[in-house]
Amino acid sequence: MMKGIYAKKIAALVLSIILVSFLFVGCSGGNTAPQKPKTSNIMVIVRDNSGNALSGATVSLDSLSGETDASGKYVFKNVKEGNYTVKSEKDGYESDEKDISVSAGKDQTVNLVLKKKEQEVQVEPLKDISKIKSYRSTVTVKSTSNPADNSKIVIEQDDYGKKQLIIVYDKDGKKTFEIYVVGDKAKVSQDGNGWMEVPGAMVGQFTQNYLNSFKSFQSEALEKYNGWVKTPEGTGSYTVEPSGNEVANGYSAVKYIIKGKGTSSSGTETGLITIWVIDKGPYKDYVTRIVIQARDSSGNNETITIDTTDFGKDMGIKLP
Repeated sequence: MMKGIYAKKIAALVLSIILVSFLFVGCSGGNTAPQKPKTSNIMVIVRDNSGNALSGATVSLDSLSGETDASGKYVFKNVKEGNYTVKSEKDGYESDEKDISVSAGKDQTVNLVLKKKEQEVQVEPLKDISKIKSYRSTVTVKSTSNPADNSKIVIEQDDYGKKQLIIVYDKDGKKTFEIYVVGDKAKVSQDGNGWMEVPGAMVGQFTQNYLNSFKSFQSEALEKYNGWVKTPEGTGSYTVEPSGNEVANGYSAVKYIIKGKGTSSSGTETGLITIWVIDKGPYKDYVTRIVIQARDSSGNNETITIDTTDFGKDMGIKLP
């Protein structure tokens, strides 16, 4: 009987101790540290548009920032749950960014791609050749679709156009037309059949067609160059790219390549215009060579080459 009472007292004492200890912990908080909220690691991988890792790129996650390592990576550690914007930048590249949502305790990887910026071409617009006192231009036409159109035109101009010489050769290199102009007088020869004097009122009509063709070739190339050289990201389908320095027709020049594509009722045509621009001396920014290449959807090719030389030289043009 005594043993039963004693056992009950012991059990009651143990229970009271347990209750007191729970009460103590509940009131004072005890020595257990509060549980920290779970965080996440966010790895950012930065590549260029060719898939190569970009080191030294600045990356940011809202107010946090860092720089990518040799493998193009940077890790933001202990990021709290929430919504963030991850962004990357580097000189010479367009920036990229993504909005992400971070869940507690869940790591994630963010891939960003930085496109290389187009190289800005620091040049002046090309100058109009009509402002030159004298020059010689040779226009050569080669066509696979119309071989009969293959020809060569030599144009000499002196005294700002007051004196002119135009010679036209056919595909076989034979002279088919020749005209000399001095002021309001001119003489013309057709297929080598002697010389005929041209009345002053008709001089312009004889020369204008040939000069207009020459000028239209030049203008097409120059308009595309001047229109896109400073805005290669423009709305047209042409781009202009510098392609190094070369000597062309005896002049130190910068070579530029204009690429384009167009569509018409006859189909799609791709074009390539190469221009050599004089880069030093009194004729800087004038064009010494233009090569215009066009290919249509049928595979026909046409190439027009314009070589302009002897800037400022006296052509010595006289009536025959």
